[in-house]
Amino acid sequence: MTKRPVAVVLGITADMAFAAANVLLGLGRFPPADGYDVVIFHNGVPAGDLALLGRLRDCHFVPYRCAQSIRRNIPAHALRAFSEMVYAKYECFELLNRYSRVIWLDTDILVRGDTAALLERSAIGAAFAREDKPLRFNFSRDIEGFDMDRPFFNAGVFALSDALPGRESAREWLLDATVRHADRVIMGEQGILNLWLQHQGVEPAELQPEYNVFRHRPGAAQARIVHAVGHHKPWMDFADPAWNEDYVRWLALGGSPCPVWKTVRFMAARHPHPLRHPRAIRSRAGQILRFLLRRHRQARMARVASRKASAGGVLDAASH
Repeated sequence: MTKRPVAVVLGITADMAFAAANVLLGLGRFPPADGYDVVIFHNGVPAGDLALLGRLRDCHFVPYRCAQSIRRNIPAHALRAFSEMVYAKYECFELLNRYSRVIWLDTDILVRGDTAALLERSAIGAAFAREDKPLRFNFSRDIEGFDMDRPFFNAGVFALSDALPGRESAREWLLDATVRHADRVIMGEQGILNLWLQHQGVEPAELQPEYNVFRHRPGAAQARIVHAVGHHKPWMDFADPAWNEDYVRWLALGGSPCPVWKTVRFMAARHPHPLRHPRAIRSRAGQILRFLLRRHRQARMARVASRKASAGGVLDAASH
């Protein structure tokens, strides 16, 4: 079988199509290659949103539900925090049977510059961004047989090539290790992926400082891919003009907006919890109010754009 050159892979739950749309529009401006496929693993995304994503970019949509053994054994709080879609990352290793290069992108990223170097850096097999915390940060207890003091790699953005040693058995190893260590998992799939890298003796190429730079850290303004981890999501503060413009475009096309109450609950309950820190209640309430007002403003802008497009012709989703 002749392999395709590149697959960019995303994973989304039912209410995250808007975030995938922003990633697709960003890749449209800064593609990793002249020809690349997009594979989107999804769980319960409305058919209308899938159709709109397909208008933005030809996509291969793959329904996904993680293995029953994982859902049965992973602590409920870990599944709620990251969703079962994070385990779709394991499928990237299988995709190397059909593609020479595979890039995984979380949907809480901002694509701000050239992404082609992701492919160059993965030529040796894998490219990840190293964090400055030890591997044990991902688990409630140490895993015997592994160096838990070793700094781990962030799993929000990574690139793989078919030169990766051990890729053929990686998916099964990862699934098995996830179940075996389920009672210790804190950070979802990330720790398990790092165990595999260590087990396989893979030393990934470095993605930083250009790629997978956390949005709240120094260097983010110059990075090509920014990762909006934790409570720094672009749809919480609407502080990124390019992201806002793409979001308005998505809404104008008829796409589902970012969820309200899920986002509000996340903002309200994040660390430090305001019920244990009463002084934080006022500032947290202000953040939530600003989110609601900005979300309303974006929706109003989208309605105006949609009316203008209707008056002047069909809004072309691929013309952005």
